[in-house]
Amino acid sequence: MAPIKYQILLMFAILVFMTEGLARAADSCAESYAPVARLQCAMDQLSEAENTMEALWGRVIATSSEQERTYHRHAQAAWEAYREAHCLALIPAGGTEAGPSLAFCRLMQTERRIEDLRQAVSSPESP
Repeated sequence: MAPIKYQILLMFAILVFMTEGLARAADSCAESYAPVARLQCAMDQLSEAENTMEALWGRVIATSSEQERTYHRHAQAAWEAYREAHCLALIPAGGTEAGPSLAFCRLMQTERRIEDLRQAVSSPESP
C-alpha cells in the first residue's frame, strides 16, 4: 500500500484529469440535471464518436497492406482493452454519477483515438 501522501496526490491527479476532460465532454449535456439524462446524453455522444472512429478505422484498413492491417487490428484491440481498463480504474464504482462519468471517460478516450486515426489517414507516410 502506498503512503497516504501518494494516495492523496494520486486522487488529486485523477480529479484534475476527470474534471478537465469530463467538463469538456459534459458541456453539451449541462442542461441535463438528472443522472439518467446525463447518461443518455453521454451515450448519444459516445455513439456518434464511435461511428466516426469506425469510419476512420475503415479508411486506415482500406489503405493498409496485409501486414499493416494485422498490426492495426492488434493495436485497435489493445486500445479497446486500454480504454475500458483506464476508465474503470478512474471512475469509482457505484453512485448515481458512475454511469455518466464512465460514459464521458469512454467518450474522451474515443475522441483521442479519433485524432490518432485522423493523423494516420492524413500522414504522408500512409499508403
